[in-house]
Amino acid sequence: MGILEVAITIIGSGTLSAIATIIYQKRMQIKQLDHNTRQLALQQFQKAYASISRLTEYTQNYIDSKPNGKKTIWNFKEEIETEHTTDEIWQLYQDEYNTFTKIFITLKKEGYELFINKKLTKNLECFWRLTREFHEDKLLMENLKKNEEFSNHAFKTTECMEKMFGLTNN
Repeated sequence: MGILEVAITIIGSGTLSAIATIIYQKRMQIKQLDHNTRQLALQQFQKAYASISRLTEYTQNYIDSKPNGKKTIWNFKEEIETEHTTDEIWQLYQDEYNTFTKIFITLKKEGYELFINKKLTKNLECFWRLTREFHEDKLLMENLKKNEEFSNHAFKTTECMEKMFGLTNN
């Protein structure tokens, strides 16, 4: 074997090694990006879960406050129980609706629905539609049948999310 053949073999081996290293690094970058995206999606779904819970609380507390015009409820921001009028509970619902809408739109805009099943996607869309109906017309929130539908969709949606989070096996 001549010097030229040895040089070609060494250069060829080095080139193959460099190409293999580049391919490996790219694959690792893609895996890391995928992992980071899934983590961001998970964080958004956790925020959505919490917001759904608060919206459900506010709708039930709104109905419960109607007879007396007020009710002692859990204040999520201050982390204490405080008394609120029916109108204040309505305003808390409105504020939480805005929070949930921002989260929901982020989930859609960023394409995080890729990481969930179609059942959860459908439940989230249905729940958001119901929150919007209550947001636009507080008399609907006073309708016990509509409120029960809202609670059922909240339950179905959070149940799907709990499965996604690995909190339940069913």
